[in-house]
Amino acid sequence: MKQGTRRGWILLLVILTLLVVWILPDVASSIEFLGFLLVLMPYLAWRILWPIVFLALVYFVLAPKNLFFTFVHEGTAKWVVRSGKFSRCLMEWEGHNFATSETDAEKWKIVPGKPSWYHRLCCALFGGLRFYGFWPLWDIHIYDFKWTSVSEDGRETTRKECLDYVLLADDIFLAKICAAEDKALLPLDVQLYLTIRILNPYKARFRVQDWLEMTINRMQPLIRQHVSKYLYNDLLEKLQVIGEKLLQELKDGGSIQEFQTRYGVDVRKIEVRQIDPPEALREATLKEYVAEQNSKATVKKAEGDAAAIRLVAGAKAEEIEKTFGAVEAFGEQGFLLEIAKMAKEGNVPASVVTHYLAGRFSKVLDDKGTMTNEEFKSFIKNLIEEFTELEKAVDKL
Repeated sequence: MKQGTRRGWILLLVILTLLVVWILPDVASSIEFLGFLLVLMPYLAWRILWPIVFLALVYFVLAPKNLFFTFVHEGTAKWVVRSGKFSRCLMEWEGHNFATSETDAEKWKIVPGKPSWYHRLCCALFGGLRFYGFWPLWDIHIYDFKWTSVSEDGRETTRKECLDYVLLADDIFLAKICAAEDKALLPLDVQLYLTIRILNPYKARFRVQDWLEMTINRMQPLIRQHVSKYLYNDLLEKLQVIGEKLLQELKDGGSIQEFQTRYGVDVRKIEVRQIDPPEALREATLKEYVAEQNSKATVKKAEGDAAAIRLVAGAKAEEIEKTFGAVEAFGEQGFLLEIAKMAKEGNVPASVVTHYLAGRFSKVLDDKGTMTNEEFKSFIKNLIEEFTELEKAVDKL
């Protein structure tokens, strides 16, 4: 049963009990054989009502404010301090328990196992509700915690909250390494996903000021050294394996073991989210890419235009060659037939007509290159007759 549902049932019982206490005496007073109950009612009401009122006070007032009682949610642990000094840890995590057989700080190490029968009984009756001691001599430790995470839509969110617990299950945090130089001394901003689990709540809180900040700071030198081995483009091609190599180097160097034994923190996985160059380089790269794409488009357009010109020129040359071939094979009649065909298609090259007219003029010119009026009139008349025949030939096609 969920905690909110359980609290709702308790509130309902309190209301029903109050109604019984207030209404039943009036009803019983009208019945003589219930007179005895009227005498016992205050005593019975007090015996029934005070446990319910007390539980309601604990659940709705004291435990939420960590006064005498507290709620330990599933997958979390809390620290109990006595006058500011660490006293013990409270944990609620199915299938896990503290290593009570160990001594000193090691007994707060989380190991697989079943809790004691007393713990299971309390959980069955009250869930995560725990009595930790008499406040203010005993209290729940509270601290400020700052971390950066990534939402589902990819936005970075930096949060700083005052917490009274630590999450025990695997959690993902975003780490940023700024100005890590590559092989060409280019400063790069590296973003990593760190999957971390708390192994010992006592060590994570009281052996180091901030366990997350410590973990990231201790990893920075190794990450910078790894980035300096490659060029920026090579790093982009190896994003999938960089995280695995970093984790293996941390293990080989003993850093992971130190995190576990000294600080109670386990770095379980490293993934590279992105590697960003400086803003100036990013803009220059974008401009270069745009210019390259425009250049490719221009070259393709020029190649297309050149091909079209070659295609048209070839067709024209073929038509002219065909026409002149007809002249050589069949004389003027073949030439006129070719012109008729081209006229039918609406595409008569000017060079063909010019060549024909020049040939006709050369036939009527004398040796001196002159022409009399009678000769010119006869030439024009014959030319008109030929084009008339040409027009009739086109109509027949």
